[in-house]
This record gives sequence, structure tokens and C-alpha cells, in this order.
Amino acid sequence: MPRQKAKTTKKSTAVKKTGPAARAKTSARAKTSARAKTAPKKRSYTKTATDPKTIVKKTSNKGVAVSVIIAALLISGALVFAAVQLSGGFGKDSLKNQIHEVIEDYIEEQERLLNDQAYQGPAFVEGDFALDRPSMGDPEAPVVIVGFFDYECPFSLNFWTETFPSLKENYIDTGVVRFVHRFLPLDTSEGTYPAALLATCVRDQAGDEAFFTVHRHIFNEIHAGLDFEGLVNFAVTNTGVNEETLLECFESEKFRDYIVADMEAGLAAEFTGTPTFVINGLVLPGAEPLYVFEAFIEEALAAIRLGEDS
Repeated sequence: MPRQKAKTTKKSTAVKKTGPAARAKTSARAKTSARAKTAPKKRSYTKTATDPKTIVKKTSNKGVAVSVIIAALLISGALVFAAVQLSGGFGKDSLKNQIHEVIEDYIEEQERLLNDQAYQGPAFVEGDFALDRPSMGDPEAPVVIVGFFDYECPFSLNFWTETFPSLKENYIDTGVVRFVHRFLPLDTSEGTYPAALLATCVRDQAGDEAFFTVHRHIFNEIHAGLDFEGLVNFAVTNTGVNEETLLECFESEKFRDYIVADMEAGLAAEFTGTPTFVINGLVLPGAEPLYVFEAFIEEALAAIRLGEDS
């Protein structure tokens, strides 16, 4: 399941008051909040023509349907009993038949509503969400997965620890999938913005591989609180970035607009929680297990083959 609704609020970051981080803390959040309020016009969703059977269904209305029908039957019995009592017995067939007709209409209406709410397949969203963002895998891979994450979201963490390793081994490393990262800080997050800013500054110096090295470390450590100095030391030690340049990038908020643009893109597409994925245009919300991603990947590949054959 995805985490709660994404918003931008004026909260202080969890950066420790040490060195340059303390001076950047307040302005970072305030500027981010101000920019996020001016999000571009929302994109509209359209449903795909995909057969729902080819995509893993996430929800089921069977239990609801049974409950509705049982409730309807109980209501019908009570109404009939009351009507019979008021009319003086079962001899008043006209009143009894009218009540039965009303009940049958009610049940039919509930069934129609349930059918309208049935799973229709994943939503589709247009747009190049992968443009100039950290990525791994073959740039020419047929399937592109763009993930929106919050460093402090436990569901985002679950994806990176439980699902991503197998996804990388089976699809990214084999050239089937190109994986792209984007940020979507949530309203309860205090450490995500400064962590995202620092990770992006690392990428600016050392590239995507260094970004993902720091990125994985942040996910592993941030839930215990953002240790800014420890994060800087890790980045310098493990990616070879220059510390002075890194801190200058961070303090100047060089990539503030870059992070805000991620937030605006997610909100404009009506992504309300993390993680949320766009897989060749198909939207997959939540930290789903590997087999769900496999179903979406196979669907994307089938669509490509169908386009080649037509």
C-alpha cells in the first residue's frame, strides 16, 4: 500500500544543527513549500483497453457483494413481515408484491453499482517522467519503470529491500528494464528534502552510480534520524566526491528546483502516496511484490509486440 497523501508543508528538516546544514535547513523547506503550491495543471487519467485478466488484480468486491446481498435479504424479510402485520395477514397480496418489487429493484441497483466499481485495469498517464533523472539499466531497454519515493516512507523502504534486488537481477541487469528514480516527499517527512538535496549533489559530481550508492545508504539509515555529518562522510568515502564542493552545492540549494519539479510532476499526475511507479505509462501504486511488477512488465512487452505486428 502507498503511504498517505502527499503534500508540501512548512516543517523544519531533521538536519542536525552542525556545520553548513544548519544554515540551509529553514530556507530549504520554506522555499520547497512555496514552489510546490504552484504545481502545473493536473494531467487526466484514461483507462487502458487492457484485458483486466492480464494484470494482477489488487482488490476484490466479492466480499462486499455478498454483504450487500445478505443485507438486502434481511431488509426484505423485515419489510415483508412488517407489511404483512400491518395489512392484517398474507391475504393482502397487492401490498406484498409491491414491497417485493421495491426490494428486487434495490438489489439490482446494488449489483449494478458493484459492477461499476469493478477493477478495470491500471490507469495510464502520459508524459516523459524519465527525462534527466537518475537511472540504471540499458538506456535502450524496452520497458521503463519510473519510481517516485520518499526516503522516510516505510513502504518505499520495503520496495528497496524486498522487491528491488530481484527486479534488478531479473530485469534491469538483463536489459529488459531501465529503472528511473524521482522524489515525492510527503507531508510528514522532515528529512527527505535535505537527504534528496545531498544525494542529487553527489550525482552532480559523480554520476548516477554514486547517486544510487548514497541513495541506498539513506534508506537504510534515515529511519533512525538523518545524521547529516555521517551522510556526508559516507558520500565522500564511498563515492569519491569532494566534500567542500558537496557542501557548497547543498548550502546553495543548487538542485532545489530539480526536487520541486519531481514533486510537482507527481502531484500533477495525481500520485497521492509513495512509492508510485509508472511502467511504460501504466500506473502502479504501492510497494507490491515482484510478481505484480512482472505482470506489468509482461503487459508492457506484449503491447510493444502488438505494436510491431500491426
